[in-house]
Amino acid sequence: MNQILSVELRKNNKKRNKADIKSVVIFFAIFLIIFGLLTVSIGMYSIVKKEDRNQAYNNNSQLSDSIKIDVSQNASSLEIEVLAQTSITSLQYSWNGETANSLSVDGSSNITTEIDVPSGTNSLKVVAQDANGNTKEFEKEYVGVVIEEPNIIEFKEAYNNEVFKDQLEIKISEETNIKSISYYYDEEEPKTENVNSKEVTFNIDIETGEHKLTIEEIDENGNKKVATKTIYIPDANVFVKNDYSEAKIVAKGEEDSDGIISKIHINFNDEESDINNINSATFEKNLKSKAGENRLIIEVYNNSGLKITKRIKWKK
Repeated sequence: MNQILSVELRKNNKKRNKADIKSVVIFFAIFLIIFGLLTVSIGMYSIVKKEDRNQAYNNNSQLSDSIKIDVSQNASSLEIEVLAQTSITSLQYSWNGETANSLSVDGSSNITTEIDVPSGTNSLKVVAQDANGNTKEFEKEYVGVVIEEPNIIEFKEAYNNEVFKDQLEIKISEETNIKSISYYYDEEEPKTENVNSKEVTFNIDIETGEHKLTIEEIDENGNKKVATKTIYIPDANVFVKNDYSEAKIVAKGEEDSDGIISKIHINFNDEESDINNINSATFEKNLKSKAGENRLIIEVYNNSGLKITKRIKWKK
């Protein structure tokens, strides 16, 4: 009987041991699952926080206080000053949401430039960027005044004895002292002359063809006047044959009402003649040479009243 009870006890102990082991395994399995979920959650939280920090850093880089933009108005113009801690790589401005205009930067960290204000109320946007990718924006409304034109009393072609060539001669007269005059063709760099007088006469090199000539005047009070003229200067050349027996005049104007050649004045060996009512964009004429020295001066006019003069001499 005791042997039977001993066998039964051993069997029951084995069953309990197996149950205990199973419980421990299940407990550790549940523990590992929970630990794994916690580890994954902590990892995901760290990634999200890192992305947030990176995003904050990028936002600070895009709109940085390391660039400063100051804009001040002077009558019809604005002075834009940009200061940065490193070189400025891009500087643009736009009016009323239109296409942006790029300004010269030259890798400097301190840029001052001037732009004109359109008449009426206009919204200005300035965007500057430095070498580190930092960006600064400036937006404000400005009211532009109507810009008057300088009082031009003479505008003609004339021979300049100082430089021995024909130039445009322009004369301006004002009631207030003129401080400076600037002028340029198309998009060229302006040339500036200091004046400090109520009247000024200056000369500009002639460029043949169609061009936009801009003249800017600043008076002693800082007021600006601007005149923009589209001018047509005809072109003229004289070709002499190899044996000097003949010369050929070739003149070219523009296919435009103002650019068409209207007349040509010829002085050939002191014999003068005019050819009027040409009304064409091209003109050609042959002249027979005389024995000895030949001198030819031609003046080609267009409908706008401007002309170009060519001088040549040769010996037959």
